[in-house]
Amino acid sequence: MSLMFGYVHEQDIRDESSEKTRKGLFSKLMKLRKALDATGCSAEFADAATNPELLEKLCAEFGIS
Repeated sequence: MSLMFGYVHEQDIRDESSEKTRKGLFSKLMKLRKALDATGCSAEFADAATNPELLEKLCAEFGIS
């Protein structure tokens, strides 16, 4: 029984971590969208949302963490 509990507990931790990751990514994307809109470069948002390297580059450029 304790083996099953351990598995369920680990799954809960992974689920919570995934949720935090999704929320963090969503927050980062919304901040980037706002920054790109303010600079008149909103067309770059779609590319950044589908390209992790570009997303990180633009977030670093705008100081978004």
